[in-house]
Formats: sequence, C-alpha cells, structure tokens
Amino acid sequence: MSDSRRNSSNYNKNRSAASGRSYASGAGHNRTHTSGSGSGRTHTSGTGNHRTHTSSSSHSKMSKKKRKKRNRILRNVGLIISFILLIITIVFIVHMHRVELLPMSYEILISALLLLVVAFIFITQRWVGPGIFTKILAVLLSVVLVIGSVYLDATYKALKKMTNTTTVTSVVGVYVLKSSNTDDILALDGMNCGRLSTLDKENTEKMVAHIKSDAKISLNYKNYDGIAQLVEALYSGEVKSSIFNDSYLGILQDMDEYRDFESKTKCIYTQEYKTVIQNKEPEVNNEDHIITMYISGIDTRTGDVNSNSNSDVNIMCIANLKTHQILLVNTPRDYYIPTSVSNGAKDKLTHAGVYGVDCSMSTLELLYDVELDYYFKVNFKGFIQIVDQLGGITVHSDYDFVTHHGGDHIKVGNNYLTGKQALGFVRERYAFATGDNQRGKNTMAVIKALVTKMASSSMLANYTNVLESISDSMVTNMPYEKIGDIAKMQLNGMPSWDVQQFSVEGTGATKSTYSYKPPTYVMIPKQETVDQAKSYIKAICSDEIISTQ
Repeated sequence: MSDSRRNSSNYNKNRSAASGRSYASGAGHNRTHTSGSGSGRTHTSGTGNHRTHTSSSSHSKMSKKKRKKRNRILRNVGLIISFILLIITIVFIVHMHRVELLPMSYEILISALLLLVVAFIFITQRWVGPGIFTKILAVLLSVVLVIGSVYLDATYKALKKMTNTTTVTSVVGVYVLKSSNTDDILALDGMNCGRLSTLDKENTEKMVAHIKSDAKISLNYKNYDGIAQLVEALYSGEVKSSIFNDSYLGILQDMDEYRDFESKTKCIYTQEYKTVIQNKEPEVNNEDHIITMYISGIDTRTGDVNSNSNSDVNIMCIANLKTHQILLVNTPRDYYIPTSVSNGAKDKLTHAGVYGVDCSMSTLELLYDVELDYYFKVNFKGFIQIVDQLGGITVHSDYDFVTHHGGDHIKVGNNYLTGKQALGFVRERYAFATGDNQRGKNTMAVIKALVTKMASSSMLANYTNVLESISDSMVTNMPYEKIGDIAKMQLNGMPSWDVQQFSVEGTGATKSTYSYKPPTYVMIPKQETVDQAKSYIKAICSDEIISTQ
C-alpha cells in the first residue's frame, strides 16, 4: 500500500511540475523560472515571435491603406488632367475649323485622333503604371495644343485683318512755309490758298467744305493744274497756304528740286477721308483655276498701308492651279504709259498709285490686255519689320554695288540682309545701267527669299510676331474664303510649283507727265517685251506650259 501511495504521490508531483512549466511558458509571468532552463528560454522566445508577427500584420494593413489612398489621389489627378486636356482639345478643334485652311477630311482625321488619345488617357488612369505615363503624355499634348491654338488664332486674325479690304484712307493737309509765323489755320482767314483744279478734286472739295464748317474761316482759293505749279506758288508767296493730298509727297520726293519740300514746309491742318474701293467681280473668262493678282509695293509717309501712294513695285502674278505654274511679270515704276484716269495722257506707272490701287490695276490691264482679279498691297515700312521678325533673309544679287538708301555694300552672289538692308536692295536703281529693269528683278529675288524663309523654322520660332507685322503692312481684296480654298487645294495634292519670271524693258527719256507737268525722267516701253509678256500671259491662261528663260 505504501509503495502504491508513493508512486501515486510522485505521479502527482510530476504532473504539477509539468503543469507549472506549461503555465510559466504560456503566460510568461514567472521569468525567473523560465530563465533557469533551456526549455523556458525557448518558450519565452516563442512569445516574442508572436508579437513580431502581430506588428508586421498591422504595418502591412497601414501600408496597404496608404497605397490605396495614394493610388486614389493619382487616379483623381489623372482624371482632372484628362478633363483639362479634353477642354483644350475642343478649343483647338474649334480654332482649326474656324481658320478654314484645312480640307474637311484633314479636320475630321485630326479631330478623331485627338479625341481617341484623350479617351485612351482617361481610361488608363485606373492603372498606376500606365496612368503615370499617360499623365505626362497629357501634359505634353496640352502644351502642344495650346501653342497650336495660339498660332491658329493669330493666323485667323491676321488674315481677317488683311483680307476683304473695301476702303482707302486719304490724308489731306493744309501746308504753309516753315519760315512763316502761321501755326493755326485760323490765322489764314481771308488769305490766298492754292489747290489743284483737276487732280484729286473730290478730296480737295471735301477739305474746302471741312475748313468752312470746322474752322469757320473764308479762304481765297486759287487753282493750279499740277503739283509743281502749286508748290512753286507757295514758295514764291503767291499763296500763303496750299491744300493737297499727302500721297503727292511721293511725287515731290522723286524730283530733285522739290525733294526738300517737307523740310521747308509744315502742315498745320489735316483731315482723313475714307473712300470705298470699287472692287470688281472676277471675270468669267478667267475660270476657277486661273488666279490673277497685282502686287503693289508702296512707301507711305504715315505707314498706313491703306493710304494712296506712289507704287514703286508693280508685279502681276498669274497662277494656273491646273498646271501648277506661276508667272511673275514686273513692270518698271517709271514706265511711260496712259493711266486709267488720264484720258489718254501718259504718266509714270508709279503715279497711278497716287489715285488708288484700283487705278494701278486698271492701268496694267490696259497695257497687257488682261483682267486682274485681286491685289496685294505691301507697305515698305512694314516690309522692314517682316524681314527683321524672320531674322533676316538671304538674297542673290547679280551685281556688286552700294545702295543709295542706306549705303550698304551688296556683293555678287548671296547676301544676308536685315530689313533695312533688304529695303535698300529693293529700292536701288541708280547703281544699274538698266535702272528699273534690274530693280524689278531684285524685287522678285527678295520675294523668293521671303517665301523661302517663311517656309523655314524661323517662321515657327516667331510666328505670331511675323503675322502681326504682315497684317499691319499688307492688305488685299482677296476674300478670306478664297485664300482658304487655295490652302486646301495645296494640302490636298501638295503640288510643287514652277515659278517663271519676266520683266518688260524700256529706254530712259525726259518727258512731261499727267501728274507732274515739268519734264522728268521716264522709261519709254520697249514694245517687243510688252508683246512677249502678253504672249506668256495668254499661254499660261490657256493651260500651256511656259518657259521665260
């Protein structure tokens, strides 16, 4: 019995010891007991691992929440960028359609591609990796479209400003000698005033009426047949003042004896009058694929391209849209021919510009037996700005010479010219034995250089400034829609153009002219060259391929 109880007691002690170790290990309260045995240390270590796993799980849950939050922010930012891009795209498409220079098929294709790109960028925002890439793409595309919209808007405004010109501005002034004490028109009351009897009669009568109603003074008017007689009367004191259109200043500057007129006189009263240009409809026989234009280069004192002035550059441009040939015909400024307002009397071609661009056009029509549909009028002061905004142009010269206007040395071959230097190159005639004949060739060389430069990256680098300069210095009666049609035709087929040039010639002489009675330098036409020009014009209008070489 005692052995049985002893065994039972030992059994119970062993269970208690095992139970105690189990309790110490599980609860981890009795650190003294557990440190005394290897088994205890093992159990304590097990407790630490459990705590580490719990901490890692919590950190993982927090990181997952942060990632979700970050991804949600990125997705929302992407959606906002996509929405902004959509607005910018719509604005670009509107500008592209408003300009009307692209064929409709191009507009549809570009619009569809842009909208597909926007949709792709929008969809990819649900994924982090692709979304980041498309966000960058969206930002870059937005910048490109904004710049494109600015360029399109500038193009539209410039073309609208240049085209459909219907009025011309005439500035009429009252001039007195600078040496006189007269600074106000009221001081002229009752005194003699000279005026032209026939030239620019309409504007002169407007000025006379204006002086009577506005200044409320009475002048004793004396009539003169020509601008030279009027100026001589003012110089001699025969009249105390004279009335004439500022456009006649160009005629005076051509004459050695009156070149200093502006330095010897002062204008004490001016008025502006706008006259509607009577643009005729294009002739039916010119057909749709033939475009005839008159390019006029003027040098106005005020810088207003809408003012009448001497036309120093007179080039006809005949373009055949079917054969893709362009014929440029230059006529010297001093060509001695009847103008459309002189009733058969001969005048310098340049003087026709004083009476308006429509007079210059109709005068050339009489000379070449051609109908001119449109005109482009360019002011030389604006020409300087255009060249400078393009960063200069490279022009080929046939001769080595020094320009009369500016004193720049031009060498044979290619010359890099600024705006002022290019203007001196265009205006030069005294350095050449053939005078205006060579100046016409130089003008066409500058036109070619301008076109080449405008087709280069220099145009894109300063696009808006160049367009602003062009719109300020050029006007045309060609409708905006017609320019758009030509641009669309070019984009549809991308044809290459063959440009042929021809200059009519003549011989120098001294003659009296309709606008300026004293004998002055003129160029008597060489009729065979005029007939040759007529032949070229007729051929290109008949769809024949021509060669002027």
